Amino acid sequence: MRDSFQLIPSDDEALRLIGEFIHLTDQVGVDTAPGITFFGTTMRGDAGQISQAAYKVERILDLLFPRWRFDVESRDKSYKFTRKKAEHARVEIEEGALLRLRNEREGLDAEIVPAGLHPWVWNAASGLWSQGFYMHAILEAAKQIVTECQRKLVRFDLSEADLFAQAFSLAEPKEGSPRLRLMEDNGGDTYKNVHKGAIALAQGLFWGIRNPGSHHTEQPIDKQVALEQLAAFSVFARWVDQAEVVRA
Repeated sequence: MRDSFQLIPSDDEALRLIGEFIHLTDQVGVDTAPGITFFGTTMRGDAGQISQAAYKVERILDLLFPRWRFDVESRDKSYKFTRKKAEHARVEIEEGALLRLRNEREGLDAEIVPAGLHPWVWNAASGLWSQGFYMHAILEAAKQIVTECQRKLVRFDLSEADLFAQAFSLAEPKEGSPRLRLMEDNGGDTYKNVHKGAIALAQGLFWGIRNPGSHHTEQPIDKQVALEQLAAFSVFARWVDQAEVVRA
């Protein structure tokens, strides 16, 4: 089974370990004393050397072929099957398989980038974000979502968590108090849950991130943490943007 936290070796190191394993498990003739005849071959390395080399190579195989162990013969004493998979691994590594895994682990090939966040969020945050003012960028994104929701509902008398609690309330719309609906009311629990969830997310974002952040704008925030928070606001922005306005 693939170990998601296993370190991925460099291509050169992986190829070296595979080469060492294959060398040690080569079948060679046996040197015998004069007068003694031995028919057959044996592996070049001793049991201890081979066991250690096999363990290292098996970890590489786990990375490249997560299910390969399910195919191992119960008695692979001469490591024929493991050698075969090691040869396959050598080809995969030469074609960039480990490099792709390293890039995936580091997020270098991820298609999710800040510019792909909801426009309300990224357009408001991008200028400050590019200058390294991550918390200020988050606060601007939060402010923009509020503004867009106020415009959509024409409810400039409410703001932040209170605004969204009213917007996604399960109560029927009233004059001057329209609602946002993420789906039609089919009488089921899902309808109730998605709107309760929207209110809860808004409370988490504004009570848990926006409000504390506004009091600590001078304190540094890790870029990764800031990106995750900005992404959370982006999720909520899409809900507000996509929701249908229902009026009395």
